[in-house]
Amino acid sequence: MKSKSNLEIVFEILSKSKEPLTFEELWEEVCVQKDYSEEEKIYLMSVFYTNLSLDGRFVNVRDNTWDLRERVLYDDVHLSMYDFYTTEDEEDDEESDFDDDGEPIRLRVVPKKEEDDDEDDQKTDEDEEI
Repeated sequence: MKSKSNLEIVFEILSKSKEPLTFEELWEEVCVQKDYSEEEKIYLMSVFYTNLSLDGRFVNVRDNTWDLRERVLYDDVHLSMYDFYTTEDEEDDEESDFDDDGEPIRLRVVPKKEEDDDEDDQKTDEDEEI
């Protein structure tokens, strides 16, 4: 008998649930069903989160709370880029990484010129006599 994947377990959990569940609730139930050790829980948590985020069946509806995508309307989870970015220039105290034309500033590393050693390069009166 093939064992279920973590995401198959989450799909079953959310299908039976009437409301979204937090990541912690989902992960804890997966760990119980898979009988993970404490070490496995710590090691596998980030992999699980990544896989959950990338699987199109699930959606993060708010504050790391997850639900089945089929139960959530697009407008409830879609975030407009205008909510995060503005076209207005914002005054910053920090230097900009772009020039006046909007092009990225490219820095050029110039090797430090070695200073001439005055003692070696200058001829002394003694050297000229020899």
